[in-house]
Amino acid sequence: SKIDMKPVKLLIVALMVMLVIPSAYASDIQKEFSGIKWGEKPANVSRLIQQSRREDVAYYTRQNDNIILGNMILGHGVYGFYQDRFFAVFVNLKNQADVDRMVKRLNFYYGEPWEKMKVNSSILIWKKDDIKIKLKQYYDRDKYKLGYYYLPLSAKLNTSRLENEFEKVVPPPVE
Repeated sequence: SKIDMKPVKLLIVALMVMLVIPSAYASDIQKEFSGIKWGEKPANVSRLIQQSRREDVAYYTRQNDNIILGNMILGHGVYGFYQDRFFAVFVNLKNQADVDRMVKRLNFYYGEPWEKMKVNSSILIWKKDDIKIKLKQYYDRDKYKLGYYYLPLSAKLNTSRLENEFEKVVPPPVE
């Protein structure tokens, strides 16, 4: 009797696709976020509205913005520009279920994070090549913040200060 190789071939193709998709996502995020290339000037990005500026750092929102990662709709983001070059994006997550799904997604693409405990929050950090991703969960309130940083630019800045400025700009998530 002859073995039907068609199911085996399909399984091999499916496994190859599963191995390629995470690296494709990770390499895309190395180049851009939400259609904006890292290092891009704000003048070259449509629908940006400047919300604040402090020294060399400006924060923008985008009209009709709806950041979607995977099948998760995250809503509005705040886009950070250092010396007029795109270096970070920040988003508030709505609830613990979104946090759990995001952690699962980031673990899939980037591996296990390292954790930093603070007095009022827990921070999970993933790094891959030029991108650092931080997910901050506050202990005293249901507040969750996700930040993507382009390291060639953000490494020159104090990220705590950046996040404090972000807090002033981002509207609370809409339920």
